[in-house]
Amino acid sequence: SRRRPQPTEGDWIQLWNGLKTIQETAFVHLNREKLLCDFCRALLSAGSFSLAKTYLRGSGSTPLSVERAEALVVAAGRDYLYSASSLEDKEISHAKDCLDLMH
Repeated sequence: SRRRPQPTEGDWIQLWNGLKTIQETAFVHLNREKLLCDFCRALLSAGSFSLAKTYLRGSGSTPLSVERAEALVVAAGRDYLYSASSLEDKEISHAKDCLDLMH
């Protein structure tokens, strides 16, 4: 099977802007902070750590509490650790990179 290319930073930014537009026009009762949390969770799961760091600080008028951001990072780091088959597995370095976001 063919692997799909990883989304670029521009793809992720475009996705966030699209999600905000949909929320503002069609799903106005959807909590924007929850939407941002789900978006950050996707960034962390995809290994887009530098972009995740930016959005974990909040996005424009959408704040994200430090506690909520830390919980997302810890959960993603734990997922990487649990999915590693050995200490040499690339998932271990992903877990470290992910958890380093807390500094």
